[in-house]
Amino acid sequence: MYSDPQIDSRGVSPSFSEKQRLCHPGRSRFWHWHGLVFLAVVGLTVWGCGYTLIGSPSAQLDKRAAAVAVEPFTNGTREPQIEHYATAALRQALMEGRGFGLTSAAAAQTRVQGRVRRFRATALSYGPNDNVLEYRLEADIRVSVLSGEEPRPLLQHEIPARAQYLVSRTGDVREAAVAREAALALLARQFADRCAAWLTIALLEG
Repeated sequence: MYSDPQIDSRGVSPSFSEKQRLCHPGRSRFWHWHGLVFLAVVGLTVWGCGYTLIGSPSAQLDKRAAAVAVEPFTNGTREPQIEHYATAALRQALMEGRGFGLTSAAAAQTRVQGRVRRFRATALSYGPNDNVLEYRLEADIRVSVLSGEEPRPLLQHEIPARAQYLVSRTGDVREAAVAREAALALLARQFADRCAAWLTIALLEG
């Protein structure tokens, strides 16, 4: 008896899509993974364009932007002006970030106070004449969050920060001072970014 391989045991001829699957068993699997990859690429593209999912922590914080005042920090170290670097950097970070509105202490829902508790400058490398070629700067800054008119801090957190800089090999004092100033600004910015992230978590939990 003549037997057609394309007719199944029920005597029914398979459809075109079934024929394609029978003739190319790996093709359906290929299109399955191809679809998954396409969806992943679309998801990453949307995420990379800056869209925020509704219900995510950042979106929730945006809906109730906190009015924050950053009071001038105090300095408990011998490093001059370090408190000004930290204060200015934190204010800038909050202005650039999402979920915060920088305001005065009188109008703020939340006030942030800070104190630079420790500052260290450590020599990392030396030249042939025992002159220092590279320094590492480190600071520990304690931050307190106050709400309303209560003088007692509601939250406290100590944030470390560090930066390194190279000393001018020519011995130029001005170049060394500029390099140190840039390192202090970098240290302050690192502190500010960490502090802004901590404040976001603290306000969400509060």
